[in-house]
Amino acid sequence: MDESPAAGPTERQSAVNVDDVVAEKIAAARARAEREKRRRAALAAARKRGLAIRHATKLREANYRRTYPQKETP
Repeated sequence: MDESPAAGPTERQSAVNVDDVVAEKIAAARARAEREKRRRAALAAARKRGLAIRHATKLREANYRRTYPQKETP
């Protein structure tokens, strides 16, 4: 029997194709994981900035209240 290209992939070609598909899936998973890592880092940085701003505001207000105490009204 003469195997022509139209007869279909040989066993070796099929294995290479499967390996390529698996390699692509692994690469996609790594890219996804890296994207998520960067996203989590950005969210953590934003959270840290927000907490720093909140803390600075509390300290500023506490200092203002200590410096300029309010008169008690009866």
